[in-house]
Amino acid sequence: MKRLSLTTRLSLMFMLAVTAMLTAAGLSFTHLSQVHFKSLDQHILVEKLESSRSILGELTSLDSFDELKPQLEALLGAHQDLIAIILDGTGKVLFAYPSLVNIPEQFRSHTGQGVWEWQDQTQMLSGMTAQVAVAGQEKPLTVMLVLDVTHHMSFFVTL
Repeated sequence: MKRLSLTTRLSLMFMLAVTAMLTAAGLSFTHLSQVHFKSLDQHILVEKLESSRSILGELTSLDSFDELKPQLEALLGAHQDLIAIILDGTGKVLFAYPSLVNIPEQFRSHTGQGVWEWQDQTQMLSGMTAQVAVAGQEKPLTVMLVLDVTHHMSFFVTL
């Protein structure tokens, strides 16, 4: 059997090395992009949740909740992909902006810290749920913030 020339062997090794490096770079880019998007989404949710808590902390009773709606709409309406729902202690919707979304029950009563995710038909959604105590109320308010991250997922499909 005839051996390949030195030039051919070096060319093949060089092509193999370049292919391995490009594959590693592509996989690293994809992974780091996914981590970056998730981190960005979590940062948005935490920031809006803390600001909502601050606004809701001004409540002295649920009777004055309507006075806070303009502040909540200004805060939560500034982000086009964000949906906010606030429930009273009995589960009655006090606030839904921009519209009410049917969130699965497991996320309505989610007590753990961190972001939860689910897919609703064609949308991929991430969210956070928090309890906010109100003076004079036995049960806390439930704040659910949901972020539509479908555009992030479509980015990875097109890669």
